Amino acid sequence: STREAEIKLKSESRVKLFALDPDAQKLDFSGVEPEVKPFEEKFGKKILVKCNDLSFNLQSCVAENEEGPTTNVEPFFVTLSLFDIKINRKISADFHVDLNHHSVRHMISSAPQQMMNGSSDGSHRIQDTYETMLQYPKQGIFSVTCPHPDIFLVARIEKVLQGSITHCAEPYMKSSDSAK
Repeated sequence: STREAEIKLKSESRVKLFALDPDAQKLDFSGVEPEVKPFEEKFGKKILVKCNDLSFNLQSCVAENEEGPTTNVEPFFVTLSLFDIKINRKISADFHVDLNHHSVRHMISSAPQQMMNGSSDGSHRIQDTYETMLQYPKQGIFSVTCPHPDIFLVARIEKVLQGSITHCAEPYMKSSDSAK
């Protein structure tokens, strides 16, 4: 066939590059190569972390029509990481968790819902339950190669405040009774 003829022609007309290198000619390839094992990744221990809920003391209905669930009044973000205090170092990547209620998420969402986590025409959309699990994961796995008691899981919580400090602090301040 034509393809076989091309392969034969290419193999005959190729220059043997290793034959041009004088150091390669001195090597003895007649001996048996030692058995080389492929790379094996050692995990040690795996830690499954599931984040279900995070509630603060200050809760209210955030819907404009005052209908809906009582939830945290402002958005927050959780970042989980493993730290080894024996060597004073972070030993994992950050795992970001969004435990906000969907009504609170809409407060910070600047992108339209159809553009979140890529764009879609809707024809290949997965079920809403699975889509939410992919967009807002609540569980992750950390791998520790050498586990010991000085490894800690640290959760960093960042809250989003908007407006002036007076406006932001108002819900957290005790209201003084002006009638006294």
